Amino acid sequence: MINYHRCCDENNITIRSIDFVFDLIFVKSIDNNIYVLKDNNKDLRFIFEYLKGINFNGFELPINIGNDYELYQFHNEFPFDSYEKAKEFINLLVDLHTKSFSYIDYITEKKEKLYNFYSNEIDNRFSFYLNLQDSIEEMEFIYPAYYLLLNNISNFYKLLKFARMYLDKWYKSENLHYREVMLIGNARLNNFCCGDKKYFISWDDANKDLIIFDFNNFYRSNYDEIDIYSLFEYYNSKIKFSNDEMNLFFSIISIIDVADFSASNFENTLKIRKLISYVEKTLIFVSEEYKKNQKTNE
Repeated sequence: MINYHRCCDENNITIRSIDFVFDLIFVKSIDNNIYVLKDNNKDLRFIFEYLKGINFNGFELPINIGNDYELYQFHNEFPFDSYEKAKEFINLLVDLHTKSFSYIDYITEKKEKLYNFYSNEIDNRFSFYLNLQDSIEEMEFIYPAYYLLLNNISNFYKLLKFARMYLDKWYKSENLHYREVMLIGNARLNNFCCGDKKYFISWDDANKDLIIFDFNNFYRSNYDEIDIYSLFEYYNSKIKFSNDEMNLFFSIISIIDVADFSASNFENTLKIRKLISYVEKTLIFVSEEYKKNQKTNE
């Protein structure tokens, strides 16, 4: 944990208020400037030089780099609602992906390795939920969170079947030519400043990989807060996923997280409600896309 008092003292910042957002610390000073403090856990100079080289401006250089922290200026944000901010986020993401993309040839072994990874994830989720269902059905007294899950378990299996179907379609394609881009990695709205300058705040998770991974991250982070379906259509109207990219994307978002019952009964119930919401919304999303594709192929 960053000692933000020490960091602010070192940079002559007098604190008015502090706000913690995941691994970022937002500091408002008495002169109404806003700063972001984050751990100095990755040398980002190469990434920033790369972004400059492709003429991408959606990043902010640190004001100061200490032994264990980085300090950034935070620009005042416009009073957008969540959906408007999300569209601006998508515009910047499209700019990053458009300027950084290149086509790479996947060797068969690399494609098989990726397939095996997600195939095992799907199999593990099936096994986890089947075993959990058996355990719940044997309980003498069923807590609300378990009961809620049991009543909705069929949708979990349906979604995992879609994950398997889309993954197999991707794997069976003979295409080995894929788009690789610079990924922000942390595609959350709270990692985005939307003001007079629009930029992604943290680049710690940035890396080069397949184009679908950023929107998978964005989808999982925001599915329950904004109209994620129309935002996907908006993003895809600019990026245009290929059929193979679509199949892999739909497979990955259909892989459900493992249910966690480690908290109190009340908190467990809230977590399971959120998980069920993810399953229901994603099931609608992938099944509607499946129907569209079926009609197109008729």
